[in-house]
Amino acid sequence: MKRFKVLWIILGVVVLLVGGGVGAAYYVVNSTLSKMDMTEKIDKTEAGIEKDLLEQEKRSQVINIAVFGIDKNGDETDGRSDAMKILSLDTKNNEAKITSLQRDTLIYIPGVKQDFEKLNHAYAYGGAKLALQTINYNFDLDLTRYVAFNFEAVEHVIDAMGGIELEIYENEVPFIAEVSHSGYQHLDGKQALGYMRLRYSDNDYVRMDRQTAVMKAMFSKLSTLDYSQLLDLVNECLPYIETNISTNEILSLGMKALKVDLGNIQSYQIPRGSGETVNQSVTYNGYSPLYIVDSYQQLVKDVHEDIYGDSNYEPSKRVKEMEATIYEKFGYIEK
Repeated sequence: MKRFKVLWIILGVVVLLVGGGVGAAYYVVNSTLSKMDMTEKIDKTEAGIEKDLLEQEKRSQVINIAVFGIDKNGDETDGRSDAMKILSLDTKNNEAKITSLQRDTLIYIPGVKQDFEKLNHAYAYGGAKLALQTINYNFDLDLTRYVAFNFEAVEHVIDAMGGIELEIYENEVPFIAEVSHSGYQHLDGKQALGYMRLRYSDNDYVRMDRQTAVMKAMFSKLSTLDYSQLLDLVNECLPYIETNISTNEILSLGMKALKVDLGNIQSYQIPRGSGETVNQSVTYNGYSPLYIVDSYQQLVKDVHEDIYGDSNYEPSKRVKEMEATIYEKFGYIEK
């Protein structure tokens, strides 16, 4: 039982894994988690949550946490969030879900930017707070919690847990160091990172699937480690993590997360359809490609169906106005 309690500590703070932690004395947990970069809480007003959605978490009993994989460019910005996922803990049905957001989707960035851009640029312009505001604005969500990590940390973390098992396909083999054949095989941190970042053999939608595959492989590997190995792993990993989830809340989330079946985590992509819902690709402010979707309202409906199981959600007025402005500014191709 201790193994799973510590596992949920790791899920609450490590790289691509968010859940929570219980099972040790408070002062021990507090000392361990203090190794993370803990940032200030972002309240609902700061996060730009739509008025009608302020009580969404209470009504749905779904807790959403944004996970950002950051690609640092060596400049003074916070880096672009080249991996953007929403981990949803459904405490009513004891389910966990992972929703991947397509980084090149053209959206509106509020706050300091107030212009149209790629979704993943929001983090570079204003860090986690602006990224949360942007996702909430464009998808009618209620995000106030986040975990962020630098992509380079993934290599270290996976090596610390002894590598992971992944299925490699023939078209992926040439792009992963020291991999000579397809099939299930053991990858170290460097190989797993290369696998996560690969998009030249297909497209960015498949890349999102690869990121999710790594997450699930890490879950699987964690379940094989003993108590002392998990504690060592926690101590190795936490310095690479930034989060605004407090120790108290991590402990609280852990109590809920312990009921979730790790072997049955549902995963989704937004937009759906591996590119079929892209209306057109445009260049704007020197950046390309930016993908305009067939329907931003449908995008929001899909998000709410995937995360909340709500197939009748009606997008907010601001989403409808944003959609109309995008089509007026960039055009719309009738199919």
